[in-house]
Amino acid sequence: MTPMLSEIVVGTIDRYREKLNRVSQTIWKNPELYYREVKAHDYLSQALEDEGFQVQRNYHLNTAFRAEFSNGTGGPVICVICEYDALPVIGHACGHNLIAEARFAAGVAVKEALRSDPKLLGKIIVLGTPAEESGGRKSRPDQGRCI
Repeated sequence: MTPMLSEIVVGTIDRYREKLNRVSQTIWKNPELYYREVKAHDYLSQALEDEGFQVQRNYHLNTAFRAEFSNGTGGPVICVICEYDALPVIGHACGHNLIAEARFAAGVAVKEALRSDPKLLGKIIVLGTPAEESGGRKSRPDQGRCI
């Protein structure tokens, strides 16, 4: 009997508990100001590549990325927004390390759900958006049709 998608998602997050904590702690211990999130960008990009995502690094901006996993063509497209910049002096007071962890978890969990059934068509995108603390960079004209 095939597990329900919700069981796959929850089970994936449970199995990835330690890795998710590493994502959060790595970003927490390396706070980077807007447009300078090089370590976070590189760490998250590599972690998503390691999970089978096709990652476009430096996606329209030096510290932005677009990570995609598709199961077939067609079906729904889900996009989660990943933030990882810090504030001057106080670091990750807004919890962007936790936001990054949660979005990484969502991406990997949806990927595993898609992989569970070849008939389940769809795509998950994790979009790394830098500089949220400086006014947000999800809607810059030079990003074109990012979202």
